[in-house]
Amino acid sequence: MRPGAPHQEQRAARRRTAAHALLAAALALAAYGGSVRNGFTFDDFQMAFDVPAAWRWPGLAALLGPRYFELVPELSYRPVATLSHYADFIILNRDSAHGRAAVSHLTSVLLHAANAALALLLLRKVGLSPFAALAAAALFAVHPAASEAVCAVAFREDLLVLGFAVAALLARCAAIESAGRGRAGWGLAMCGLASLALLSKESALLLPAAALLTDAVQPCAGPRRPRLLSLGLLVALDLLYLALRFGPMRRPLEAGLPLWSGDRWHAFLGACNILVQYVRLSLVPIGLSLEHLPP
Repeated sequence: MRPGAPHQEQRAARRRTAAHALLAAALALAAYGGSVRNGFTFDDFQMAFDVPAAWRWPGLAALLGPRYFELVPELSYRPVATLSHYADFIILNRDSAHGRAAVSHLTSVLLHAANAALALLLLRKVGLSPFAALAAAALFAVHPAASEAVCAVAFREDLLVLGFAVAALLARCAAIESAGRGRAGWGLAMCGLASLALLSKESALLLPAAALLTDAVQPCAGPRRPRLLSLGLLVALDLLYLALRFGPMRRPLEAGLPLWSGDRWHAFLGACNILVQYVRLSLVPIGLSLEHLPP
């Protein structure tokens, strides 16, 4: 083997991975780009148009503090998603629902495209071959089950939490594989991305489980200690989030919801039923609906 050949192969592999990531993003844009022409529907008006237009600028402290639930008609604490809607409002700076809808839908489509590229990078990191990773990322990019999150602006938190969570897992691998200041920098990036995921949607609490799953499939190359330390940091972030969310950031009306009034088993069964339905739609995307109502 001639000198420098391994480095050339690594560079070629990185270029191929980057090209595949761009292809996955392009497929997502092609599949869902038409939604930019759509207007607002259902909860979109309330979350993406009415609320930002009424705020103008409530102040960052108001969104990060207990007043969040006074300003936003959310049942859970999702300030990053809320700020993304406000960013759309600032970019266009007009009160027209039709004009605002185009920008809001474009943001969601671009987020989905970015998630498709990130998915490919993570699949390559856990050991899939270039072709298998591209096929899986392409399926994710065009899968109709993603239509709820992509086409309905009010469900943007699902796009945000997925993007930040996958990016956090990639940063974790980079931290494990690095040394010295590089490891510390990637560790801070992982914590920041994981925090943004938690503040986008509470489902990011599953990040430690996702990290364990990636380790089980294909552990990142590196010593065991930073792998365990990074996992501990993700668990600590979860505990901090729960302490804040159900402490100072508890929603005043949550005491009246079934989950907090004692009927926890019923709420748990409902969540399990929703999870089963999403798994079914992922495998057999038949029966997609704008509404998910109990029978």
